[in-house]
Amino acid sequence: MLRAESNAIPAHVDVTSRVLSRLYLNRIADHRVQIESPPHSCVLNLILPTQHWPLMSTPRADGERKIFLPIAEMEGMKCAYESCSTTSQDAQLRLCAGCKQAVYCSSQCQKLDWKKSHKPACGKTQIINLESYHPILGYISHLCHEHPAVPVHFALKEYIRYIELPPDEEGEISPLVMHGLPLPPGSTPLEEWCTTEVSHDDRLRLRHRLKYDGHVLPIVLATCVALAAELYATDVSSSTANEKRLRLSIANSPVTDFGIVTGIADVGDENRLAFQNIITGEWSVNQSPEDHYWIYFKTLAGHDFFVDYGMFSFNFPGMLNIKPYKFPLMDGVDEIPGFFFTTATNVTAPTVLDGGVWIEDNRFSVLRESTLESFFKLTCESALADKAAMTALYSFMDKVSDHDCTALDTNLLKVFVQIARKTIRSNVVGKQYLEFPERPRLVFWPPPEVPDDPQIEQRTVKRVKVLARKINKGEITRWEAQDMFIAWQKKQKAKKK
Repeated sequence: MLRAESNAIPAHVDVTSRVLSRLYLNRIADHRVQIESPPHSCVLNLILPTQHWPLMSTPRADGERKIFLPIAEMEGMKCAYESCSTTSQDAQLRLCAGCKQAVYCSSQCQKLDWKKSHKPACGKTQIINLESYHPILGYISHLCHEHPAVPVHFALKEYIRYIELPPDEEGEISPLVMHGLPLPPGSTPLEEWCTTEVSHDDRLRLRHRLKYDGHVLPIVLATCVALAAELYATDVSSSTANEKRLRLSIANSPVTDFGIVTGIADVGDENRLAFQNIITGEWSVNQSPEDHYWIYFKTLAGHDFFVDYGMFSFNFPGMLNIKPYKFPLMDGVDEIPGFFFTTATNVTAPTVLDGGVWIEDNRFSVLRESTLESFFKLTCESALADKAAMTALYSFMDKVSDHDCTALDTNLLKVFVQIARKTIRSNVVGKQYLEFPERPRLVFWPPPEVPDDPQIEQRTVKRVKVLARKINKGEITRWEAQDMFIAWQKKQKAKKK
């Protein structure tokens, strides 16, 4: 059936792999911080070396892979029926509702072309609703942060004390995390790790903010590369000729492009974290909101949709329920950071106005990046081993970041690409995407407990300044100041009661 583009209707592992996945992705219980926990030996032997990771199925290495790009725009298009010369300048062309890849000027042309040539090609295309699919991309981000190659945040390896400071006369203040004394090997209860008198939920939130901090660019780049390579590059060898071509679509309009947005996350100082090492006196902050990255999807209808999985470290409470998206037999977390939104007025996703939290600076298409085409055509293992393909990928990351990336991010990109491609490929082979919920559940974690009494806030600021002066004069140590501050907080709570 033929429909106008805006109204198009979409047509409608083995046991060893599961065990390896379960060993590799063994989660940390919500009430403990795991320090120096080495991965299982099976994982070290099979998963970490990229050439020996048989976690999911991959296309045949000798298969011929070809990229099938979606229609970029309707302007300048011609009716797909070869005997018709009508273009978009002559009439309103309409998309085939089944594959969303062919356009026709009339139902008659579509019927003639269907019988002559389009039927086989249309039947090979499976449309995936981006609204339903995007949480698996958040799951990929979660798996990347969980990988043993990612360094554990220093504040998760040391005892900490956390102070949520109210604003002073100069404006908002970043919460302070004081650290420096190492934790013992093994797991430590949250209450012992963070000795500040805050709730269990606040400790859990802080642990997540540290766990998901950093490495945003290699994660979003690996995710986009995996989408292009595993969905839009198809194995056309005779052995897999009947394999479905998967294409993303949303709001009845096909996705025509996707890639990386660079810009600013306007989160304010109160949503960042400041760190002070009480041993060395060194100060630092968490990832920079001035150098932020998220993913865009552009549709043929002209709408933009975005996903951002790097905001939780900035205290953004949006979480995705990924229980329906996890690998079979996977235990552990069911909610991971992620937010799906649009800048258009559209009921399909939450609308975020331009100039709000996400301030866009530039866009870099991944799907249509010509320098990455050879990478997309290779299987995962072949691409990671191909020096020229990897050099092109590293160069593209440098271009997006506008500077030479660190050796750590370069090394992690290779790890993350493998995670992302294997995850998407496994989902394609197993067809789990057919069982994804139509509208994933978005969860907002409650805000941390903060004082709401202006007088308490003023007294808190005053007390912190007094203690800071004592520290600067050498009258007390930083740890003594923290003990004094905690004792003072308890007295204030007792007075309030």
